[in-house]
Amino acid sequence: MKTYKSKIDILFLILPLSFPVLMLLNQIQKGDLHIILPTIIGVLVIYILLYNYTKYTIENGSLNIKGGFLINKDIQIKSISKISKNRNLFRRSLLTNPFLTNKCLIINYDDNKSILISPNHTEQFIKDIQQVNPNLVIGD
Repeated sequence: MKTYKSKIDILFLILPLSFPVLMLLNQIQKGDLHIILPTIIGVLVIYILLYNYTKYTIENGSLNIKGGFLINKDIQIKSISKISKNRNLFRRSLLTNPFLTNKCLIINYDDNKSILISPNHTEQFIKDIQQVNPNLVIGD
């Protein structure tokens, strides 16, 4: 079993946190924390869970993709036809694609499906996938 954590860009850390922090500062000025504080704490807990539990595991001919508590997907590595670098990040949703950086890989599988992932040590990840499926295409 080989597990890869997700790469994380500073942009993906700062942007989601900026809105709750600005809301909190606004509510502190108004002195009305009892309404907004539980919401902000909930958002932060979800945020932390998403970042701590995004990982990609290769085991028994299968690639398991976990995106926080939102995504848990198994893909048979033999069904992967192509791995390429993503060039159009903003057409994808974090809710359906577990990536935490703008340097992602597109995994094409089952003829017409794809998913974006962002494993640390990308080159080693691709080599590990190729060991199971040497016929897959590696694109740019």
